[in-house]
Amino acid sequence: MAYCPICGAELISPARPGVAYPMHFCSVDGVVFDERRNLWYGFAEPPAQIHCPNCGLKLEGEPKDAPAMYFCFQCGVTYDRSRKEWYGMSLHVSKGD
Repeated sequence: MAYCPICGAELISPARPGVAYPMHFCSVDGVVFDERRNLWYGFAEPPAQIHCPNCGLKLEGEPKDAPAMYFCFQCGVTYDRSRKEWYGMSLHVSKGD
């Protein structure tokens, strides 16, 4: 199960399991996650509040005044705003979805 980093909604996977290019998308914000390439589309500049793509909870930003890094204290996912990179997402999408 995967979640939208903008709104926290569960991502939908229109492709059947085992397809060569599995994609997951948010029907609310239009964000797309390409599982094979481990890339996000439609997530160019994150909003003030970011949600964890692994569990859907709100991420905590540090430093508090102008966050450069966002952390999920539930599952350890980290987002580096300056590099636009996600860390700790190896379990992001279960292969059974």
